Amino acid sequence: MIHETLTSHMDWLFRQALHLCGSTDEAEELTQETLLSALSSAAEPKDPQAWLATVLRRRHADMLRRKYRLPTVCIDCVPEPPAPAYDDADRESGAAAVRREVAFLAGRYREAVIRHYLHGEKVADVAAALGIPAGTVLSRLHAGRQ
Repeated sequence: MIHETLTSHMDWLFRQALHLCGSTDEAEELTQETLLSALSSAAEPKDPQAWLATVLRRRHADMLRRKYRLPTVCIDCVPEPPAPAYDDADRESGAAAVRREVAFLAGRYREAVIRHYLHGEKVADVAAALGIPAGTVLSRLHAGRQ
């Protein structure tokens, strides 16, 4: 019974997923995950369309959580830090750790941190280059340090 219900609502479900996602690839994936969740359920819904809409919204929320859990950044976009004053293995591994953490920052925080701390630019110069107030640069530096 559930198979016939799902088959009759597949086109509607895909259109809803396309409306939520915006791209065909993500909508197909979301529709597939929704159908798999619905098939694995033992429930026999009274209103199948409303039930599928709820399952679709929950799968979409799960998909967004997975998508935004860790930012995707290019490690090459963060420049090498200045060479340490002396060759110490601990100092170099610490610099690599800082560089890695800076790479995981959101773009707006990363840009301010790189310009100010790694390139040595003044807050006013960073603000002028980014076209934002100096107070915003200071708050982004604070958030980046946190």
